[in-house]
Amino acid sequence: MTIVNINEKYRVNIDEWNHTLEKFREGGIITVGKNIGQMRESTWETEGYYPSLRQCLRRVCVLESLDGNTISLAEYIDKLELLLGALEP
Repeated sequence: MTIVNINEKYRVNIDEWNHTLEKFREGGIITVGKNIGQMRESTWETEGYYPSLRQCLRRVCVLESLDGNTISLAEYIDKLELLLGALEP
């Protein structure tokens, strides 16, 4: 298995079948639900399974733009081209 770190929040686990996109979740005290007040450990959680690294990067662009940030279409395209450009030989 190979792990490719995209940034501090996302990484991709690559095996012979899938590219598994994972997001880092910070640990801390749980504030909602039945486990209020308990500690949660930091962990990598699966965001999805993709057939290629290129599709993982596209998904990261979407997720990053939905993180409450407001960006223009041009900024979104620039970010996508920057990430996908890193895959070109």
